[in-house]
Amino acid sequence: MVTQARFTLDFSLSVLERAKAGKLIKEHEKKETIQPYDSVFYIRKAAISALIIAVAIIFIMLITLTVHQNVDVPFMERTRVFSILSLCLIGISAILFRTHDYIFNKITEKNNKKEQEDKNASVKLKINRYYIEYIQENVSIKTYWSYIGNIYRKGGFIFIQARNNRCLVIPERIFENKNDINKLYEYLKEQISRINEDIYNTDNDNTR
Repeated sequence: MVTQARFTLDFSLSVLERAKAGKLIKEHEKKETIQPYDSVFYIRKAAISALIIAVAIIFIMLITLTVHQNVDVPFMERTRVFSILSLCLIGISAILFRTHDYIFNKITEKNNKKEQEDKNASVKLKINRYYIEYIQENVSIKTYWSYIGNIYRKGGFIFIQARNNRCLVIPERIFENKNDINKLYEYLKEQISRINEDIYNTDNDNTR
């Protein structure tokens, strides 16, 4: 049992960390648009657009082949041109996807350390036996333990998942040693167990 009753954490998550944590979250309410790299995502949008156009052309070709009874030479020539166009668009889409991933990874790795130390993006978490308070700039949000659904560790992060599937992500790098990580994690698990036990006891009392 953890004797410490309060924890206060200050940290900034880099874009690279948010991207990694996002892949590890068990359930999502929605996918976050990661700032400040929106310009990089235009490459991904272009890749998706090219792929959609290619699929649309192939779909139209299949319908045309189905309903077209007289397959003449000009028709086959047009079909060949559209087939080549579709293959080119699929190839362009694949190249754009790979380009996006390469540029995104390079930029996030380059800015990772600076973003981790960015005070303007700093988050403060205050954790006690009643609630978890999330503070950023002038915004303060309290989440009571009865609204927390799950606590788990994965990939160098501690995840505090609310019942609506929103997640608070704590990077383990902010702790001095593994003992401090385990102390917080055990405390979080204890609070979940305590709340679940209280809910169970309340339900039993109501059924008597």
